[in-house]
Order: sequence, then structure tokens, then C-alpha cells
Amino acid sequence: MQIISADVARRLSLVVDDFNPPDETSASCVARVTLNNASNVDLDSNSGAPLHLSYHWRDSATAEVHIWDGLRTELLPPLLAGSRCSYELKVETPARPGSYCFQATIVQEGVMWLDDLASITAVPTVVNVDCKNWWKLGNTDVPFSPHEILNKQRFQKYLTHPGGFRPIALFCETVNLCNNSCIICAYDEQTRAKGTMSLELFDKILKDYSAMGGGHLSFTPVVGDALLDRHLVERVRRCQDFPAIRSLSFTTNAAIADLLDDEELAYVLSHLRRIQISVYGLNEAEYRTMTRRDTYQRLLRGIGRILRLARNEVSFGFRLLIRREPEEAYRWLENIDGYRDCKATVLMSPPIYSYSNWGVFDISSALPADAKWLEIPGQKDQCLIPLLGCQVFWDGNVSFCSCDDYDSAESLRLGNLTESSLGELYGGERARRLWNWSSYGVPEFCKKCSFYQPLTSLETVGDIFKDPLILAGA
Repeated sequence: MQIISADVARRLSLVVDDFNPPDETSASCVARVTLNNASNVDLDSNSGAPLHLSYHWRDSATAEVHIWDGLRTELLPPLLAGSRCSYELKVETPARPGSYCFQATIVQEGVMWLDDLASITAVPTVVNVDCKNWWKLGNTDVPFSPHEILNKQRFQKYLTHPGGFRPIALFCETVNLCNNSCIICAYDEQTRAKGTMSLELFDKILKDYSAMGGGHLSFTPVVGDALLDRHLVERVRRCQDFPAIRSLSFTTNAAIADLLDDEELAYVLSHLRRIQISVYGLNEAEYRTMTRRDTYQRLLRGIGRILRLARNEVSFGFRLLIRREPEEAYRWLENIDGYRDCKATVLMSPPIYSYSNWGVFDISSALPADAKWLEIPGQKDQCLIPLLGCQVFWDGNVSFCSCDDYDSAESLRLGNLTESSLGELYGGERARRLWNWSSYGVPEFCKKCSFYQPLTSLETVGDIFKDPLILAGA
């Protein structure tokens, strides 16, 4: 991003559309804002002098600055000249109890804050924050009790139900089959049987999850693709009979969207809050190297159909081998047939080039081009991922981990739904031990995993309690 002039800055206006922060200290939340670019310069958060959204906290009584450098939010997608766009500004409430005023702003890194140049509509409300606990120290009845970071009253409603404890969301692998054979995926490393979840078991999951309070349900398997589930349309239909299941999503590679006709695909998409599409290459050669398949044109057709039929959210995650500027991925998407007439909300994440080893790949081995394996941390405290949700496999086994447990590892298994309810498994002794790495040690499988994200990062990833898709994608 080039350095903008004061005249360009004066042609920017930022309006806070919605901001309802929690009344707790160090709480993650978002402010919905609209940025209008009346200048003749395109705005982005790319290298050079990136432009970001941010905020300040001021003492409500004295107007003195309490926090000047707020969290940064990238302009994704970039804001073209003469256009406007809505963004979710990441915010964290002050760590010290008190009474504060929130001030949204714009910053060009290493250059200037735009507080006195851009037109910024202030939020008139005063925000009072205090430290409120959920459980008393020493209360071991709560499985999360080893982790004081979770001892905030506002988290309680997301992690409990009248009969016990629960994850934020639920991940349901209805099929562990995939059409691709990606070089960065453990799909081909599975030793467990491949199969499709029965509708009877799926009904039990819906009942059990509803009894725990329900919430978000994802059809994204650890490995595989939900579009290969021959019962997908029927499962989506059955979810409508359970009002506690409040939203649905899944991630797909989109190349097999043609397994559903237009009526079936439109029906599924109409009941998803979000479908996320993983893009494994921006040309045929890169795609073939990544997926080991010659289905690039099928991918393009699948994306085009989804864009044409979707009405809710379509999110794109670029998993690439060749490093590019983010704009190249955006331009690639804009050239997809159906993009410009799409009636859905299109979301795009910056391309990634670093990949987890799934606990099985040798990170010293080289990946093609600019891709690389993530390092395995030498020291691991409790992981954040299981807080987001547990994974139900197609055969009824339930894993503590929704992210990396591709082979249903014994060290992460809570039990099987043919023998117990989901609530019993999540509140059981095995789950309690897995929530206490400090006493019982890091599970064997997790020791080798580079997907790891520490629980202490909860305060920086965004409010996954209100919106688990911030972390899960779909």
C-alpha cells in the first residue's frame, strides 16, 4: 500500500454501525463498521504502509487515553476507490476495571493515525467493564477449572447447559471420503474404515446436541468432503426439525458440487449460514501438484454454480504453494463465472502457505515451491481447539479434538454415541482429564501436532463464543 496523502485521508469516512461490548475486562468482541472511500485511491492492508482499522479507549471521566494502540483489523476485501464496505473491527475491552469511551479509527502503519483527518463517527455510549468470575477458585466440579482464562461469567452460558457442560459448537463427520489426495492432508494416512454416517445415528446426534442447548453444527469432517455424503440433502432437511440447531456450515473443495443438481444444491446452500471453499491452486499446474488430481476445470465450474445459487455466505480460503500478493487471489476470484452476479456475501481470507503436519508428516521434508510445514512447538500448554468443539465421527466415536484427529486416536477418544449420550461423554471423566494437561500430560497424538494453538491465545482470536466460525472457518 502506498502512503496516502492528507487529501486522500480527508475523503475517508468511518461509521460505527453496531457495537455492544461485554461488560467484562479483557473480553473479545467486534464492532461492525462501514468505511467509505470517496478518494481516487484503492485502499488495502498489504505490505509497504498497510492501512488498518483500529480503535482507542479513553477514560470516560477525563477523556485521557487509556489504550491508544487497539487491535488491528485488515481491509479484507480491499476497498476500491469510490466504494464502501462493511467490516468487523476486532476489539478487546480494557484489562483494568473502569468506565471507558470507545473510539474507532484508521491507521496507516508507520505513517499516521487518521483521527484528525478522516470523518469518524464516534460511539456516544460509555462502556463499564469489571472482572466477573464464573466459578470459585478450587471448584473442581467444573472441567475447565484448571484454566483461569475461562473463569469469566460471560463464558458460562456458552460452556454449560442445565444438565452439565458443553463445547461451543459441534463438528459432525458424516463421511470421511474425499475426491482429492492433497499433499498437505492426512486423508491418505487413515487406517480407520471409510464410511458414511447412518441417518439413525445422525438423528441421535441432533437430539443429544439439542438437549445440550444446540447451537452451531458443522458438517466439515477432519478429512473428507461433505459433498460426498449421499444423505447430505436429507440431513439438512432433518436439521430443520431441531430449532436448537441454530446454524449450519461446512468446508468443501467444490470440485464435486456437480454431484448435486441445481435444486438440491440450492436447497443445501439456502440452509447454510456459510459454505467455505478451499482453493488449492490458482492455475492447473499448481492445483494438480497440490491435489494430485486433474479436476481444475471441474473446480471452476463448481465454484461458479455455488456463487450463482448461494444467498448467504460463501467464504474462500486459498491454500497455495506459490506465494503471491493477496490481490492476485482476489483477481482470480473476480474472474470466476458467476462472481459478479453473485447474490451471496463473499468472504475472502489471505492466502496461506504454511501447513500443519497432522501429527504424522515429517516437517523436515520439503513441500513444493514456497509452501512449508509449521514447526512443532517444543512446549505445549492446554490447546484452544477443543474449546471450539468436539468431533463426532461417522461411526459414532467422539474425539476431544475437532481439528487434527484424522484417524480417531485412542488418546483423544471420549467414547462412542452408541453407548452414551453426547452430554455424558463431554462431561465424563475422560473429557475432564483431557481438559487438564497440566496434571495428566499432553495426549500422545497432540505431542507431534503442529496445528496446536494455545488456550492463552483465546484473547486474540476474536469472540469465538458468539461466532465459532471466526476460528473454524466453516
